[in-house]
Amino acid sequence: MYNMIETIGNFHPMVVHFPIVCFIIAAVYEAFRLIMRKAESISTTGELLLCIGATAAVVAASLGWAGSQIYADTSTLFYHKWLGTATAASSLGVIALVVKTTNYKLHVAALVILASIVSVTGHFGGLLVHGSLF
Repeated sequence: MYNMIETIGNFHPMVVHFPIVCFIIAAVYEAFRLIMRKAESISTTGELLLCIGATAAVVAASLGWAGSQIYADTSTLFYHKWLGTATAASSLGVIALVVKTTNYKLHVAALVILASIVSVTGHFGGLLVHGSLF
């Protein structure tokens, strides 16, 4: 059973890039629309990127937990695991925020924070795979 879980976890690196891109593009796109005063609500594109990214984030976090046994138990792994979990959970929270409220500035702020969290999470993942450059 352990080998099967570890094997499933090997798909984490392939899946993890998708939510990173979705969240960053959604945040940049919606922030640009807000700055240019082109909108008063989140776009269909922003909603779609958020929903696809959130789905991929939940899958990536699950796969990451499954595959984490191959790494030594370090502080880098600890931060990456819990930031990844927080990213997936936060993405679901941002979806709930978008559905429940109509405050566009709040939506954009939440997307920017989500993009920041996923960037930091990705940084720790890169440290796990490639090590520190310095």
